[in-house]
Amino acid sequence: MLIEAPERSRIDPGAGPTIDVDVPFKIAKQQFVDDFARRFMTALLERHDWNIAAAARATGVDRVSIHKLLDRLSLRRP
Repeated sequence: MLIEAPERSRIDPGAGPTIDVDVPFKIAKQQFVDDFARRFMTALLERHDWNIAAAARATGVDRVSIHKLLDRLSLRRP
């Protein structure tokens, strides 16, 4: 059974990067995954006022993993 998330927490699936078929598949896939992770983490952290511990608890992801992902994506609190 699919459980619907509240409307305010949805990420527009059409808002991803354009797909360039001239780029090798592996690179295009990584760009797509990075874009999703960037949008997901930004929305998650905004919901939790950029509290990493609260965001980690909400998603079941370790705080250190969130910090590493933020570093890899060059995400910083605005």
